[in-house]
Amino acid sequence: ENIVEGAIGSLPDKYREVFVLSAIQHLSYQEIADIVGRSLASVKTDIHRARLAVRKQVKDYLQV
Repeated sequence: ENIVEGAIGSLPDKYREVFVLSAIQHLSYQEIADIVGRSLASVKTDIHRARLAVRKQVKDYLQV
């Protein structure tokens, strides 16, 4: 398993779901909001938080 997969796997479920739909499936925020049944604002916030968490884990790993 590579570091990015590990970082994604360690995300809380609600972040992982929207992150995968955005970063891997390349769906729009509106499409993701429709799929998960949450508001557009909630989806945008959770994707942002997920990206920050993944970025931090990868950065921490690369600095070791």
